Amino acid sequence: LADVAASEAARQAEFFLCHVWGEPPGHGELYPGNPYASLKAWQVETAARRLSRKRLGASTQFNTFKLWVDKSCTPPPVSDDDHPTGRSTFGPFKMTVKTLWSLIASDAVGEGAEQQDFAFLRLEQDKEHDETMRVLELDAFGEPNMNPTEHRIQWTIPAGWYFLHEATVADQHGLHYESYPPFMLGDGPVEGWFAKNELRDQHWVVVTLGSVRNYTLSVLEHVVLHHKTFLLLASFHFFTRLWPAFELAVFASSESKGLEDIDLCTDLLLQPGTLRKYVEDLRKINCYDCQVSDERDRDLLLAKIRKYFNCETRHPVTYDMPVREPRFGCDKVVGTVTDCSALDRFLRFIGIVIAWRAMVLQRAYQSKEEEQQWTEPFVNLCIELGFVPLKDVLLQFKAHGQFLQADRDFQRFSAEFEEWAADDLMPLVTAERRLLVRPGALQV
Repeated sequence: LADVAASEAARQAEFFLCHVWGEPPGHGELYPGNPYASLKAWQVETAARRLSRKRLGASTQFNTFKLWVDKSCTPPPVSDDDHPTGRSTFGPFKMTVKTLWSLIASDAVGEGAEQQDFAFLRLEQDKEHDETMRVLELDAFGEPNMNPTEHRIQWTIPAGWYFLHEATVADQHGLHYESYPPFMLGDGPVEGWFAKNELRDQHWVVVTLGSVRNYTLSVLEHVVLHHKTFLLLASFHFFTRLWPAFELAVFASSESKGLEDIDLCTDLLLQPGTLRKYVEDLRKINCYDCQVSDERDRDLLLAKIRKYFNCETRHPVTYDMPVREPRFGCDKVVGTVTDCSALDRFLRFIGIVIAWRAMVLQRAYQSKEEEQQWTEPFVNLCIELGFVPLKDVLLQFKAHGQFLQADRDFQRFSAEFEEWAADDLMPLVTAERRLLVRPGALQV
């Protein structure tokens, strides 16, 4: 949530880091003595250096380089059912305005906090509360009693990250809740609601909290689109995981993004063995059967895929035939399957394009041998998968020859390559986007 506000207002976190947490099968054989986590850290460092040099230009002063990393920006669940397919809010909790202010985290948002409308609560441990409240009671004439009844208010909020989802004024001695409009998420800063209703520290409110993790997972596609650059840590098992594949599809299918906005870290692909595995991974993409760490994520992501992409639901019918128990008839079984073939096609297409582009800019321009080694596998895959127009376009660009024509000036070569890609390659990408994305979907 903080990143949504920061990216939208001040462009704080420009780089969305997309990766796979789990180690790929066979990693130890390919990289003996090099743990997967260490190699990923190396990937991030080299990518950050490359992007920093690109941003530096003629300047000699580096600016802060900020990444959005899922486990750093998405906190752990606050309960077992803290998931968009489960529980979304917690409460209600009665408390004084003073208590609420003490729970709101002043450092949970960071820079640009004054420009966002979320009030965050970051609890490092369970918050237990025990306080006495004087309840509003009316006499026979409808006037407040002079000696109101005192009620003991007790509650516990589990440790975790929350935001203020809703607040209302509680019925209490001296105030009647019907006289005050509720505060809802999206109404602006909560302090404005306090000031407008002249609520003081001693006044009681009823608070409903939302889970930061729950909300972030619910709107992650919008978080992705609010970033300028998509930093993809390539691994040969990337397309076997549903979350990373979905994130890439969202960013790459957006009309507002260009190929230069996707930076593929190829460090783990720059050997023939791993490159072959990456190509094989592209060939076998099947989003419907991709892996997830939490099976609830599958239902969440398939719903998003159906919402944004031209992936329809099918209901195949089978019949359960009795085997051991003799009886007449059989049971009709109606299944539910999401047809992800359009998404599979787009991911194969864009996976070829971004990998070929990365190889051209990072290795293939150096010699004819390097060009053949690092780009030919993707050209061959185009032929195998039926992307003939893409194959024809990729074969037009001779990386080493263009590098020599640019007098071995890499800056000039890369600028000419981006110009060629915008004119010749992007029209094919745009056509594939229109095949995948539903009209009007995925707009920032």
